[in-house]
Amino acid sequence: MKHKILTVMYAIVPLIFSSCASHTAIEANTSDIQTHIQPGDKVRVVTKDNEESEFEVVEVTDEAIVGENVKILFADIAQLEEVKTSNLVQVAFITVLLAVVVGALLVSSAGDNYFGLDGERK
Repeated sequence: MKHKILTVMYAIVPLIFSSCASHTAIEANTSDIQTHIQPGDKVRVVTKDNEESEFEVVEVTDEAIVGENVKILFADIAQLEEVKTSNLVQVAFITVLLAVVVGALLVSSAGDNYFGLDGERK
């Protein structure tokens, strides 16, 4: 039972967190990129050769967006989106998820401690 609950949680959690994200399109020109994108922002970039990357911005230079292990030149960008996640939705989701997990664990452990009508542990 516990294994099934954990499997479902691992499958659902990424879906819910990704559904809490909004994507804001940014024009792929130097001035718009430098105006809207700052270090710490999470971005999704599609290059002109259809390579897709999603990463946290470390630096925005005069000619590129730089992430931890990636550097994409402005000239190579076909599509750019800033990814924002609602913190309030995440906190609410985590609270509900924890309540469900604790409840499920209590219910499953209660089955392990079943006592019959005669008071004997079964």
